[in-house]
Amino acid sequence: RQWFLSTYTGQVHKSMKEFTKSNHDLLLSKRLVIYLCCAFEHEFDNHLKNNFPVELLEHASMIQNLGGAIDKSKLNFGHKMMVSMIEKTEAGKKPILRHEDRIQTILSHLNT
Repeated sequence: RQWFLSTYTGQVHKSMKEFTKSNHDLLLSKRLVIYLCCAFEHEFDNHLKNNFPVELLEHASMIQNLGGAIDKSKLNFGHKMMVSMIEKTEAGKKPILRHEDRIQTILSHLNT
């Protein structure tokens, strides 16, 4: 089973959190690769820690950030304000990248 996940305000979708919680032991018995779409690279580790149990992170054979993009037109007012504040910080001024090359890295890893 594969999940394609993005983070939204630092959180993965509720169904993903429920899935990892209810299938924790099963996931520990499987080969696990975690990849997220996180626009702010400097927040990636925090997003992982806030969304996945430590045991799953330690068990994963690969963890990758595929980067992302932010479409401000789709954000509500509060989230637009949050993004604007982040963009004013030193880390927030760095360009948001899409790491399409990492997709090939993940695919190669899965095929080994």
